[in-house]
Amino acid sequence: METIGAVAAMRRRRSTPRLAEPGPHRDEIAWLLDAAVTAPDHGRLKPWRFVVFEGDARRAFGDVLAAGYESRCRDRGQPVIEQRVETERGRLMRAPLVLAVGAHITTGNVTRDAQVCAVAAAAQNVLLAATELGYGTMWRSGAACADESVKTALGLLSDDVLLGFLYIGTACVTPPPAPDRSLAGVVRWWRPAARCDQAVSDPAVPEWAVPDQAVPEWAGRDEARAEGARALDATGTDGPPGPAAAASPLRPVNPTGRGPYRAR
Repeated sequence: METIGAVAAMRRRRSTPRLAEPGPHRDEIAWLLDAAVTAPDHGRLKPWRFVVFEGDARRAFGDVLAAGYESRCRDRGQPVIEQRVETERGRLMRAPLVLAVGAHITTGNVTRDAQVCAVAAAAQNVLLAATELGYGTMWRSGAACADESVKTALGLLSDDVLLGFLYIGTACVTPPPAPDRSLAGVVRWWRPAARCDQAVSDPAVPEWAVPDQAVPEWAGRDEARAEGARALDATGTDGPPGPAAAASPLRPVNPTGRGPYRAR
């Protein structure tokens, strides 16, 4: 199996709603699931649960989804829309391979949130691994994920969490453009309040740590980000960047040589 590298897969991954044959074969499915279970797992609880749907099993489970929808309508006193019933029946037919992703919750020292996060990381691993293999993917959720009858049909318990369904196959159309990946407004460098009075010129305070520079200048440089992406595509791997990438402002420098960013 040829792959494009982890970081390249992260950059190329898109939610692709229209997927068709061919889908992953059995060896590739095993490879995807092997990638899934490398996710961080606090407490080594292995909370992830996967259910694989191929072929006629997809349509058969559509009856479960349709019945769940009808039941939810009755419980809420809402009319059943027949077109929606048919949509539910054919929902898993949107891709040749569908993986249901659940979190089996274990009571103990590890919080419920931590276990759900571990399973979400495992699901992302599947999406990235499928992208590495050249497949399109889509992570879908919706009301069915909270439906007890659907969870029961998947072998999940009442306290378990159904995170959604991963659709995997060959993209029928060109994937949509990448969303805005600007770091402006979503990244800041934290400093103890006691040091907030120090001036920019104070050599003891690295320029990137000044509180007024909550978002480093490099975080908003679309041109620099594009340069880093081009350098990555040039290498074709997720290994050490080439000269162009190394010089990119995407790699902030810590002049002190301490902490996670080393001086170059």
